[in-house]
Amino acid sequence: MSTTHSAVTGGTDGRDRDDAPDADRPTAENLTTEPPAPEQPAAEESTPAEAVDPSPATARWRRPVTLLAAVAAGAALAWVVGSVDTSVTRYGSLARYELRTFQLVLVLVTALAVVRAVRRDARWDADVVVAAVAALSAATVTSALRGTPYGLAGLWDSDQSFRMQAVTRFADTWHSADYFYKGLHAYYAPLFPWLEGRAAALFDVPAWHMVKVGEIVGAFVAPLLAYWLWKRIVSDRVAAFMAVATLTTGIVVYEPYALVVMVTVVPWWVQAFHGVRRADARPLHPVVLGLVGALMFTTYYYYLFVCVVVAAILVPVELRYGRLTWVRVRRAAVVLGVTFVGSAPFWAPLVYDILTAADYRPMNNRWFQSDFADLPLPMFQPTVLGAVCLLGLVYLVWTAREELSRSLLVFLAGLYVWHAAGYLMIMIDVPLLSFKMRDLVPLVLVCAAVLAVHRLAAWARRRFDRVRVQRLTAVLVAGLCLLAADRYVGAILDSDLTPAAHDTPLPDGTMPRHATGTPDAERRLPPAEDLRRAIEERYRGSGHPVVLSDRQDLYVFYPYYGYVEYSFAYSHPTAQFRGRVAVLEWLQSVPWPDQFANAMVNNPYDRIDVIVLQRREGCLRFRFHDENWPNAYAVRELCLPAAAIDDTYFDSTTVGDYVVAVRRT
Repeated sequence: MSTTHSAVTGGTDGRDRDDAPDADRPTAENLTTEPPAPEQPAAEESTPAEAVDPSPATARWRRPVTLLAAVAAGAALAWVVGSVDTSVTRYGSLARYELRTFQLVLVLVTALAVVRAVRRDARWDADVVVAAVAALSAATVTSALRGTPYGLAGLWDSDQSFRMQAVTRFADTWHSADYFYKGLHAYYAPLFPWLEGRAAALFDVPAWHMVKVGEIVGAFVAPLLAYWLWKRIVSDRVAAFMAVATLTTGIVVYEPYALVVMVTVVPWWVQAFHGVRRADARPLHPVVLGLVGALMFTTYYYYLFVCVVVAAILVPVELRYGRLTWVRVRRAAVVLGVTFVGSAPFWAPLVYDILTAADYRPMNNRWFQSDFADLPLPMFQPTVLGAVCLLGLVYLVWTAREELSRSLLVFLAGLYVWHAAGYLMIMIDVPLLSFKMRDLVPLVLVCAAVLAVHRLAAWARRRFDRVRVQRLTAVLVAGLCLLAADRYVGAILDSDLTPAAHDTPLPDGTMPRHATGTPDAERRLPPAEDLRRAIEERYRGSGHPVVLSDRQDLYVFYPYYGYVEYSFAYSHPTAQFRGRVAVLEWLQSVPWPDQFANAMVNNPYDRIDVIVLQRREGCLRFRFHDENWPNAYAVRELCLPAAAIDDTYFDSTTVGDYVVAVRRT
């Protein structure tokens, strides 16, 4: 094996382990003389080297400049394609035509660039590939949302409502805070909405606009972050095509914080707990890996819980192969310790809420639908993606003795164990939302398929005509990339979440520029801005009022606090959702204004400053989604007596068919 090969190959022989003793560590120098370990493939089976820049000193500055230039070009391209709004490119069938044409041209141009780089023994093509993926991802989301300030799904009856509330809350305050309840800290991982909210405050833009911006930015940076982590493990070119695998995530961009963690958690895990890296890559210090883990946990913690199960599987597997050393255990302990301490600004205030609460009851895991039980088996589906996933699975099983393959195989097994554990936890009434792991399965398998194609192409080049093999590989890979791009674009454009972004009323009651339909009057009238104006004209208290209302848009557009969430699943686990609903149930039978007004102040939870409810036949209606385990939810409606709103205790007015009543101080 040559020195050049060991330094840059994407195969196993060019990989290093952080836990190897210094004297025995496989370096570019000693790999030329040391035989491969018994479980490693023989030298003649390893992948051929990719070309190395003959001037390492020049490469140190040339590669970053090339990558930055490619990323900047990709960002500019995404902005141009997604932002130009004319009668031809407006959201609809012509925009679909535009994106399909863009994906075709982008893949073909990128393929030609890769072929040119390979022929010239250059390495800049990897940067071009990942920049093209980022451009396509961002341009698709930008184009789909052209003409509306909303993100995918709009506002009503979706998780997007609480995300927008979180951004609005963090635009109003810098510290950890629940998006709805006053005095509680963040329950959902706050980093992503915190950045969105702080950006909104910095640039003085409506906070809820940043949800759309966050989706576009998430779509753009996800493949870049995946590339940055994977290129420390495999060759740049292989890492670039692993970044292409992010296109399989599709509509997950609706949760950009989850997307970013999803595409990075596997390469982070491989480096942090397996110590697998390229021989020519400097190992990331365990503290750095721990800080990355802390950022991931405060962005979207779910996948790191899955890693606990993966670690439990890893220990006996590594003992079986004699790879579990104290050096690896210590490194993993440092990584976990730094992750734990580094994420304390999120979990420490939450733990305080839990320890000081009268009752702790998580509600978000009690939303269940029948399809949540479906087992993710993409490798057995009769589709091209299914065939690619099957290739990845076969490769992992065939090369299980290699450390990277074994690491991915263990992670894949952990995902299925987590799915099974979810059912066991349901038996003790602690649902895990295990369905959230499903999107990771095809992502892991497609990354494995990239390794398989790389290995097969290397094998074919040694046994057949090199030029013909390269030509066939280029056509095959370009075709698969085009299919991945087409699948991603289709997932965004064909989703019901996209038209919902255009059919959600704006705060003033008007519709976005390219609205395709008109929602029910109850969701348009009266406009949220009219309700806000009525509140602000009457409220004399300090700070933001606590509002009793089922109008989600009030909490999305303005930093009001709420008394009780309209949906049980979005309620903070220490907010005592059930007790708050019980207070409202009791108020249904309290028609006397003095008792009603007294309950606004002296209930066990929050002082209610403002009531904004729809009036129907003597009732002030409060509609909400109540727990209906094991089903999704049950729609309930409470009837508070409109006669209890007396001018002695409330400064009230009517806006459309809504009553806005502000408690007099």
